[in-house]
Amino acid sequence: MMNKAAMLLKSDIPTEFRTNAILASAERLQLKSKALHKLVLYNGADTAIVKSITDLHDTFHEIVGLCSDAKK
Repeated sequence: MMNKAAMLLKSDIPTEFRTNAILASAERLQLKSKALHKLVLYNGADTAIVKSITDLHDTFHEIVGLCSDAKK
């Protein structure tokens, strides 16, 4: 996930989706996925990992919502 989030930011995002809100959310997705990676790598507590996954999931859906708004 961490690598995919980084690749997303480096990709050629279509102009209609290259808004400040979407880019900021994509950056948060990258940071949160990196934090999750570190938690798993260093055997973080299950509760911390679940919280991190939930936050990451919420950020993903935020991006989906912003992309849907951008299409309108």
